[in-house]
Amino acid sequence: MKRIRGLGVPRVEDKVGIVERLRDLKGSYVEVHLIDGKVLKGTLSSVDPDFLNVLLEDVEVGDGRRVPIALVSGGYIAAVLFLGLKPLEDLDLKVLSILQRNPGLSAADVARMINEEPSKVRSAIRRLRRSGLIPPSTRPSADEREG
Repeated sequence: MKRIRGLGVPRVEDKVGIVERLRDLKGSYVEVHLIDGKVLKGTLSSVDPDFLNVLLEDVEVGDGRRVPIALVSGGYIAAVLFLGLKPLEDLDLKVLSILQRNPGLSAADVARMINEEPSKVRSAIRRLRRSGLIPPSTRPSADEREG
């Protein structure tokens, strides 16, 4: 694809590079500036390679409201600022610390160790995997399949 004169259409090479960089930053805390001046802050979850649509999780909208998820059209985005990794919650830190020392433990084992509900530990493990802090498992343990 060549740049169309007068239109800001990126070349294919440029677009591929942008998408790869955005995918590398998945799990980062970002500030998305929209063309109407509004700003959304949230965790970068996914980027659509065709239209550069951005999926954000745990989103703070301009008026202070929070929404669990937002899909922002790539054509509506003026800028994306990367603010770094979102700070981990206490539970996530505990789970990460245990799994770094003992990666073979199940969610139920970790839950018993920290006196927490297994469902909350499974959620923490999913968040840690999505952010790339722990590797994806090759096969889920029995208690992960149940929940």
